[in-house]
Amino acid sequence: MAKETRAGRPIVACEITAAQVFAARAADRGGIDVLQARSIGSGVVPNLMNQNIIDVAGVKTVLSEALESAGARAKEITLVVPDASVRVVLLDFDTLPDRKAEADAVVRFRLKKALPFDVERAAISYHVQLNGTTLKVIVAVMMNSVLGEYEGVVRDAGYLPGVVLPSTLAALGNVKADDPAMVVKVAEGSTAIAILNQGRLLLYRTLDHGSRSSTAAETLAADIYPSAVFFQDMFGVPIEKIYLSGVALHDAMAERLSQETSAPVEELVNPAFAELDPGSMPRSTLAGVLGALA
Repeated sequence: MAKETRAGRPIVACEITAAQVFAARAADRGGIDVLQARSIGSGVVPNLMNQNIIDVAGVKTVLSEALESAGARAKEITLVVPDASVRVVLLDFDTLPDRKAEADAVVRFRLKKALPFDVERAAISYHVQLNGTTLKVIVAVMMNSVLGEYEGVVRDAGYLPGVVLPSTLAALGNVKADDPAMVVKVAEGSTAIAILNQGRLLLYRTLDHGSRSSTAAETLAADIYPSAVFFQDMFGVPIEKIYLSGVALHDAMAERLSQETSAPVEELVNPAFAELDPGSMPRSTLAGVLGALA
């Protein structure tokens, strides 16, 4: 099957959210050639352990239309899945075995008490960061059954999920700052918080707010603020900037978080994509699919 890649990655990315599908194609010289957004109604209910894709036929049709309209000539794509469907865990190690099979076993063992499901029934992917003389490992864990739903609907639409990323980890591709920065990504039913310093992910939390997707800015800010305090206490440096993503009530959230942290707050938009017209949706809603191509 044909492949189109840039820096070894597919040049087309597709994000499935609770209400929409986004598909984008990277331009040869950077930026984005095409962006497509399609509504899927209530066809997807992101969660860790139960059925996620309720309307398989409907989602497949929308996915196929969006990818075709985005100019996905090759079959292999990057698939971005909802944060609520994935558990992201940061683990500290002194060392890891050189052999992948042995390293996988060590990581899975450490995950046993950190998950609400059996890690042996899950797919794991991890990235190792140097942390001084030790290792900080970013692990994404997804139940095989849930991953199979998302990969299956992509295959049914005629494409191959060559890379699968959680939405917030994908969105970090938009962040270029070396100073301590917090990324807040609000989605249906959950809020993900990621804090980076000098390009390394040092803290990650997912807050479950159930059906409170339209929670008041004050409540969300109050839920988020303790992560900034914890980071400063743990690492001895304050948050220098906050990026908001997927937040319809951006202004109110920005004001409250800026007051509490003294850090400037801005929408998470990669400058390379600043000219894109997102229509009526907040531009930062696209952070996942665009970050996957950054």
